[in-house]
Amino acid sequence: MSFTLPRIVAECVFNDTDTDVIFGAPEEIEVVHPRTKEKYSTCRVSVSINNAVVGYIPLPKRYLETWLELSYNVVLYYQMWELWIDEEEKTTRKSQKEKCTFLRKNTGTVVAQHTNARLMAIEELLTLSPDASTPAKESVRILDEWRIRWCRDWLSTPYAQAAKTGAKFLNADPIHPQNRAFFESDWSMDDFSKSLIYPPDDLAAWFTGEIKFLQEKFNKTLKTEALNSLKNHDAFTDTQFVPGAVLPSRWHEGQQPLPNFWLVEQWDWVAEGGFSTGQYLSYLLLTNQHLEGNSMWERPTHLLYHVLKTNPALTYREFKRVLDSIMKNVRASCDLSLVHPLATNLWMGETPWRKFAKDLLTIHLHQSLDAVPLTWDTIDPANPFNTVEARLLLQGYIRRVALVPTERRDVNDRSLWEGIARICARKYERGWIWIVREVAADKDVQRVLDMAGGWWSAREDRFAAEGNDGNQDTSDKEKDANGAADKDQGEAIFVIRRLLDTEQPVDVSQGDHDMDGNDDNAGHSDPYRQAAGADGGNKGASEEDQVMGEVENDSAASNGPQTTPPPARHDSSIEESAPPGRWQALQQYPDLVTFTQRFNEFLGHNDVDQLHSDLKAGLPTIHSSVVEEFVATMDMWLQSGKTEPPYDLAWTYFNREMAVRARKEAVEAQDQLL
Repeated sequence: MSFTLPRIVAECVFNDTDTDVIFGAPEEIEVVHPRTKEKYSTCRVSVSINNAVVGYIPLPKRYLETWLELSYNVVLYYQMWELWIDEEEKTTRKSQKEKCTFLRKNTGTVVAQHTNARLMAIEELLTLSPDASTPAKESVRILDEWRIRWCRDWLSTPYAQAAKTGAKFLNADPIHPQNRAFFESDWSMDDFSKSLIYPPDDLAAWFTGEIKFLQEKFNKTLKTEALNSLKNHDAFTDTQFVPGAVLPSRWHEGQQPLPNFWLVEQWDWVAEGGFSTGQYLSYLLLTNQHLEGNSMWERPTHLLYHVLKTNPALTYREFKRVLDSIMKNVRASCDLSLVHPLATNLWMGETPWRKFAKDLLTIHLHQSLDAVPLTWDTIDPANPFNTVEARLLLQGYIRRVALVPTERRDVNDRSLWEGIARICARKYERGWIWIVREVAADKDVQRVLDMAGGWWSAREDRFAAEGNDGNQDTSDKEKDANGAADKDQGEAIFVIRRLLDTEQPVDVSQGDHDMDGNDDNAGHSDPYRQAAGADGGNKGASEEDQVMGEVENDSAASNGPQTTPPPARHDSSIEESAPPGRWQALQQYPDLVTFTQRFNEFLGHNDVDQLHSDLKAGLPTIHSSVVEEFVATMDMWLQSGKTEPPYDLAWTYFNREMAVRARKEAVEAQDQLL
């Protein structure tokens, strides 16, 4: 046998590309166990990046004290490491400086040991099976091992030696309160030393990352004691740091790839709302209902659907994070590289949700077809169009077109209509034609879906008033009303069927009539005219508009609707691919020059996590949302399997960022004039 935690004998080294991950104080939560359906108390640890909560770590209440002890030791040794760095810099005597260097390296090695233990504990907590999560009987092997080795000073001791001298400790439960005194029974340290290695009860005294009393204690006693200890080297002194040793490739939670922290929506679903004790009692009194609990092991696709439904602004990377979390929990042996293309097809609107869910369950999770739900949501009869599946299809259609900036949004997109055919009843076909036209005209997807119910109801009311039911079996009266629009289209009302039955697309964008054959100018304008910005007036360009004109015209020229796509370009560099005048304009902005350098490096290594780290480190002035969006786009480009470098995609971002800067400069220039 052997220990699971590796022995680390190299000093910690933190890089600028590391993500600053902040853990909150553990919070006690009432949840429902998915199998027993019993309510019990557990904990969760919030995870924040850039001052925003990005997720949670589930933490069994039984391990609360051990988690705090481990976190405190990370803070304690990291602060001591920094104190020795300061002392080393201040000291002028060579012999004293060498001692400070030695103690710095030793302390930095312990920092790496504890942070690596916490990272491994987090990974285990995020994949804790139901069998290991039985209330009051939870088992987190990494935290068990860490506490035994920490209590017995075995962090650098081989397992064989520990088993020979302390087998009774290896066989005892280190977490049970009654065993704590047993593990400390032969400690030879005074009360002050004991108080130093245990976290103070007041979290405010240390949890922010600095132990308030430590520097004073260091200057008064700890520094002198540590320096004096070097006069007689002991086993601890000799074995902590080993010259020439290297750190593991990933040894703390801020390194890429980050752990698959549970998203807020993921926690809410698994914990069935994550009520605090008081909140749960209020819920019980108001509803007289007990929560049922959810299990990602039993209903993995339900969890994914819940996350997509409750967070419409979910990014591709966040979606993959939840998907990876599920796969690691439910089927750890699964090859994620085979699952990610499925996620990409969903994200790009090439696969509807129900096919994605079926393939994920039956192919990758090896579940039967019986596990695939017949329906995923309750359809609102007042607006049957406004569903999560519809939103995913339409948003994916937009993303897919955006990957080729020179293409316009095609209202006859085959993948889109094939997806719609899978999720809609045929009687709503004309409603879908209207929706696709609106979205193709650059209208907001969710807003269009919100309005679709009202549009359909008005249409139904109009035909009902005329004695027509408005369903798929249209009467002669409806056909007459549509005559002008349908003249060259044949049965345009059966767009979906024809797209699936033939290879010939059906043109639903002709003429100035809406889908019911009415003149668009009678009460509502043509969506393509709205997209072009017609407002009935001709206002002069402002000074700001003149400054930005060149940049935005370039962007519009490459993204606007075109009847004939431009000839394909085969550029060999980002500079060659630049629109006229853009490369010279970009050189004015050092951060954007850095952006292009990191992009070129990405084309060499094709590692989106590395790209993410490089952009964050090299572009502190660019808003994080821009970086996240660009990295997600590059991730999808990789998943698409395209081989041509995505220069057009890069220039879409560069043009936009230059436009933002031009606007800012124009405003600043105007302020100076005033």
